[in-house]
Amino acid sequence: MQNDNHVPTDNWLEWICSSNSEQELIKRYDLWSSSYDDQVVSDWQGIPIAGATLLSRHLLDTNAKILDAGAGTGFVGQALVTLGYSQLTALDISPGMLEQAQAKGVYSTFIHSRMDDPALIEKYGEFDAVIAIGVFADGHAGPNELNNIVKLLAPQGYLVISYRSQYLEVLYEDRKNFPLQSIECISLPIYDDQAIRIELFQNKCHTER
Repeated sequence: MQNDNHVPTDNWLEWICSSNSEQELIKRYDLWSSSYDDQVVSDWQGIPIAGATLLSRHLLDTNAKILDAGAGTGFVGQALVTLGYSQLTALDISPGMLEQAQAKGVYSTFIHSRMDDPALIEKYGEFDAVIAIGVFADGHAGPNELNNIVKLLAPQGYLVISYRSQYLEVLYEDRKNFPLQSIECISLPIYDDQAIRIELFQNKCHTER
């Protein structure tokens, strides 16, 4: 039985993905936030860097408005700043994780919200790019969140997401009708059982909201 009063020193991926409710997920991330970077850096840091680098090959304007959806403690933001981007917004459901991200000093705006909140577009407008690394997974975000962040993209805007191959069918309930065009996809080894895919899409047309 999992003890939610402390973060396990190993099997932390299984622990966080086994959250039974949104409130439990938030509680676990808040608990984990202060030690998150130290625990995951050796296994995980290369994935945010790869995602940011993939975006940089296509989004050449370093003044572009970028949303880091599911920002966590800010690994993606750090990678984007290193690449020269400066207009970064962090969105996360966990106040504790956002507090850690704020301490890194790389984001200009912080949004404490669910990714599937339909009010996001009204409150914050469109973004030139949305990047969501480590977000689409069991017990985390799924099709509803994906479809909502797509609505935040400006015309010709880019979306970068990561996912494990086994989660693909869950994520794309109807891929044929997915409104964005896949431009580039890379695969990186991280876990023993399968690789992580990082895929970049572009909003080729301005769809009605």
